[in-house]
Amino acid sequence: LGPIDAVDINVSSSSTTKSLNVTGVTTVVTLDVDGDLDVDGHTILDNVNVAGVSTFASNVDVNANADISGNLVVGGTINSGDNITITKGIPTLHFVDTNNTDYQIRVNGGLFTIRDTTNGALNRFQIDSGRVYLPDNLVVNQQTTLTNLNVSGVTTAVTVDINGDLDVE
Repeated sequence: LGPIDAVDINVSSSSTTKSLNVTGVTTVVTLDVDGDLDVDGHTILDNVNVAGVSTFASNVDVNANADISGNLVVGGTINSGDNITITKGIPTLHFVDTNNTDYQIRVNGGLFTIRDTTNGALNRFQIDSGRVYLPDNLVVNQQTTLTNLNVSGVTTAVTVDINGDLDVE
C-alpha cells in the first residue's frame, strides 16, 4: 500500500502508523509520545512539566521570576543588571576557595560579619550599630586621619607627631 492523500481524517479511537506526515494545522486533544519529539521551528507551549533533566544548547531567557527550590549550580559568571538580594532569617553568602581559606558574609540580628570558616568560624570583621570590630591587628600602610582614637593595650610607634595637647596620666 502506497501513500494516501486525504483532505480530512477523523480518528475516534486509536490508530497505529509507522510514519505520519502532516502539512497544515493539526488539532490534538491528547498526544502521548513515547520516543523522541523533534520540533523544527518555533514552539509555543502554555505549560511545560519536565520530569527529568533538561539540556539547553543556547541561552535560556526567563522574562519573569525563576523559583528554584534546590541548588543552583553555575559553571560561569553570574551577571545582574539589578540588585542581588538574599532573603532569609540569617542571610549568608559563602565564598569557598578550593585552594585556600573559605569565608562567609552574613547578617544575624543586625550584626554584619565576615567570617573565616576554614579556621573555626572566626569573626574577622564585624559592624554593629555603627561600630566596627577587628579582632586581630589592623595594618595601615598609608596615612590615616582619625577624628577620635582610643587605644587600650600597648602602642608602639616609630615616630609620633602631635599637633595639639598631650594628656598623659
